[in-house]
Amino acid sequence: MSSCVGRINVLLSRAKHGMYIIGNTKTSGGIPMWAEVINILKEGDNVDKTLGLCCPRHPWVSIEVATPEDFQRFSPEGGCDLQCDRPLKCGHKCGTKCHSDIRHDSKQFPSLKLLLRTNCVDLDVRCLQPCERPKSGCEHVCKKYCGDKCDKRCEETLLDVNLVLPCGHIIKDLKCWQFQAQESIECMVTVRRTVPKCEHAVIVRCHEDVEAEEYVCTANCAETLKCGHSCKFFVAETVELSLIVGRHVHVRPLQENA
Repeated sequence: MSSCVGRINVLLSRAKHGMYIIGNTKTSGGIPMWAEVINILKEGDNVDKTLGLCCPRHPWVSIEVATPEDFQRFSPEGGCDLQCDRPLKCGHKCGTKCHSDIRHDSKQFPSLKLLLRTNCVDLDVRCLQPCERPKSGCEHVCKKYCGDKCDKRCEETLLDVNLVLPCGHIIKDLKCWQFQAQESIECMVTVRRTVPKCEHAVIVRCHEDVEAEEYVCTANCAETLKCGHSCKFFVAETVELSLIVGRHVHVRPLQENA
């Protein structure tokens, strides 16, 4: 019993500014020293069935909790049920539910920020107001939230532009960033062309230059092998082999066994 009294004495004598004791008075009342403490608390009207919480931003809001679930219900973000309204760096007011100031000053708590991100929790407050930042090179309105990064280029679609490319093909619709940099547009129309190096006809995108030294022919060789199957190598592969050994060579047929 003396050791129990000693522990209670240590517990009650360590608080510097204030102390809450959470427990069951009926259970603790069986111990004489606790019974005496409970009586002192009751005389000062300091025993209740709920715990009063105080929101640091809205101190006039009453928050009373009695169960662990009440914390999530009445103070889910560490504040109260009102809107935060603290000014953000962008100038807008924070539109989320009242929360701890840590979410606005996370740089002061790098260890906590790393811990929360490791557990897929975003500590920083994200502004959900419409973005008001101007786009580069156009007057389109950014459709993202203010707290999101703007696209590096404008992805708005311009209809019925009918841009004529140097090749003669026409592009009906363009992305805004393409209209701003028309010289960088590559024609994606598929065309049939003949490769000068092997004289094979290939289907390519219009912007592909089959006369370029680095172009690789994608046509199949189709020469008949000794086994009777057709060669399935690209022409570029067989040409390279022929340059090495001086004749058309096939390393291995790709035809499945008959």
